[in-house]
Amino acid sequence: MRRFLTIADAAREIGCSPQKVRIAIHMHRLPAVNTSSGSRPTYLIRSDDLEKFLTPASSLQADAPKRTRVRERIDAAVPKVFG
Repeated sequence: MRRFLTIADAAREIGCSPQKVRIAIHMHRLPAVNTSSGSRPTYLIRSDDLEKFLTPASSLQADAPKRTRVRERIDAAVPKVFG
């Protein structure tokens, strides 16, 4: 069964702001589906895609805490737009 997440759910799950998730989507680094028929987008993110986004191509370090890896991955994927 596929699980879909809103931007807020994804942000909560990975420990960052919803704005950083939106930036990753707009930069085409995090796949998402626009479910809106209007001019304001409403995105849903597959949990599998979020997991792929967070997993680096090389193997993960088993002894590193997950929260640190997630933050490093987000910071590497999303440029600092607001200073």
